[in-house]
Amino acid sequence: MTEINPVPPPPFTFRDAYSRAPQVLTEAYAVLRLQVLTGDAHSTPDERREYLLRHAALADRQAETTSKRDDIAKAERTAERLLDHDRQHGVTAGLYGQDHPVWTHHGVRGYVRQEYATWYPDHLN
Repeated sequence: MTEINPVPPPPFTFRDAYSRAPQVLTEAYAVLRLQVLTGDAHSTPDERREYLLRHAALADRQAETTSKRDDIAKAERTAERLLDHDRQHGVTAGLYGQDHPVWTHHGVRGYVRQEYATWYPDHLN
């Protein structure tokens, strides 16, 4: 008989991840600034990750607010870019790593929420 391992719930809900996040316009300005700075060939993987993380979190917040198909697709694309970056550089701040089955089951936007909720207390407060 095969043992079935239940998939754990994602570690952070939308509310958990963004309850103390900056206002959307403040975060949009920060993301735009980071986009300009990381467009420089001399940016570090950590600088690039901050941009990808904050961009994905902003897109996730937008998608959750509007529920529009285009916004959801953008949130998933930006989440995949963060996940790809983290796999390439072996980075994960949260409990579940990039290749944990929880993301296959719950979606990559959950990964963004985990990473943002784990990252921002040390960087934004």
